Amino acid sequence: MILLIQPKDWVDWYEVVRSTAQRKGIFDLIDVEKAEAPTPLEKLNKPLPANVSKTATTLSALTADQQALFRVLFDEYKDRVREYEQQEKAMNEIFTLISDTTARPIRAYFRNLNTLYEIFRALKQRIEPTKLNRSQLLVKEFETLKKTLIYIKIEQWLMRWEAFYIKAQLIKLLEIEDNNTI
Repeated sequence: MILLIQPKDWVDWYEVVRSTAQRKGIFDLIDVEKAEAPTPLEKLNKPLPANVSKTATTLSALTADQQALFRVLFDEYKDRVREYEQQEKAMNEIFTLISDTTARPIRAYFRNLNTLYEIFRALKQRIEPTKLNRSQLLVKEFETLKKTLIYIKIEQWLMRWEAFYIKAQLIKLLEIEDNNTI
């Protein structure tokens, strides 16, 4: 599990939350790259016989054709309720994931916010490192990697190098792009 404790954790933490939200089909509801907050599904009101015929108060007051129309409306209602419940469940799971994977001091940034979009936006604004910060962190990591440590297994060392290289490519770290450093 990746914990969001400080800005250097952002990229990995964000990827876990983003990919989980995508798998659950709700990333578009928390995607802070969108200018405006997306609107989640709203809970619908159950259809009534009066939706088909203004004078009807019971199903038996409807004609056969009106009853057929009412059944169609009711089936659509059930489908939308199922979608709404699935979306609500997924949003609650993402909220739990965010809460469980952020350090206690960071939770203060979203304590009084209501939607996942607002929470994600607040975290991105406060925690996501700038390109300069990410570059500085990677240069520091690079300096550490250059010092070969005897007690590290070669597989672990190579994995660290590969992870570093991927991160450096993502932010287009000049030393990596030009292959001047490696």
